[in-house]
Amino acid sequence: MNNYKNDNSARRYIAHVSIFGTTQIHLRNPYIIAWWSAAFPGFGHLLLSKYLRGFVLFVWEVVINIKSHVNLAMIYSFQGNIDMAKEVLNTRWLLICIPVYIFAIWDSYRTTVDLNRIYVLAERENVSTSKLLYWDKKKRWSENMQVFSTFEYSSYIELAVSELEKKGIKKEDIFIVPLNNRTEDRRLFDSLHRADGISLIDLGMALATAFSVIGASIGFKLSWGPIYWGIISAFIGFILGLGIKLFMFKVIRKNQRLLRGKHSEVILIVNCRTVDAGVVEQTLWKNLALGVSKVRSDGL
Repeated sequence: MNNYKNDNSARRYIAHVSIFGTTQIHLRNPYIIAWWSAAFPGFGHLLLSKYLRGFVLFVWEVVINIKSHVNLAMIYSFQGNIDMAKEVLNTRWLLICIPVYIFAIWDSYRTTVDLNRIYVLAERENVSTSKLLYWDKKKRWSENMQVFSTFEYSSYIELAVSELEKKGIKKEDIFIVPLNNRTEDRRLFDSLHRADGISLIDLGMALATAFSVIGASIGFKLSWGPIYWGIISAFIGFILGLGIKLFMFKVIRKNQRLLRGKHSEVILIVNCRTVDAGVVEQTLWKNLALGVSKVRSDGL
């Protein structure tokens, strides 16, 4: 019985129904998904319904484990038999395993954050107050119009206002609305319900990959063996990358935000006749407006 009809009215979907099953998007903790990828590459992607990537990584890990004898070397390493761990490991296959393993963890984390953002946007589409109203600029304008523009807080606003007054725009038809700067501190780490698109672990994962390859290679000549030194080097690389990103975010970018914060944005609204709208727009662009848009007054 065909009782399902898709009118394609939604911008984003949170489920897909097919003969292979139902795929749903819902909020997931990115750290839990990353942990499943760390337990076994592919598991995290399977939880996200990314079946192709999940099965490819799963099969890859199985083949790599068999060829490199990683599991056997881990058993010997945890038992303290480092010499046997060095002997059974296949170096070439081991060095191929490390980058893919760390990539699987990072990609599952990144994908979870992206899917959480899509889910939140899809859920908010059902709320009437969240629907965006876009003005059709191709329609014929009415007698009166409003011209909206944004400026950085500078002397160019006064120049624009004075020039508009000279061209016949009344002072009471010009409105200036200064915007307050953002004072809330940004959160450093993503959560289940929130992600701002800033990733602090990208550099850490990249350095963890490089350091673990180097550490595992050197570990064949060290007392603790390649397994332990690969893990230790990966941890050191991750902490180093995370520290660099934190320094950039908390110190360098904070200073840049403070510097930019001295020049907050200002909204300039001008009421005018339709015949004057072109002149007003040109005047605003001439005085370095960041953006300009025209709206019919009777549509407000």
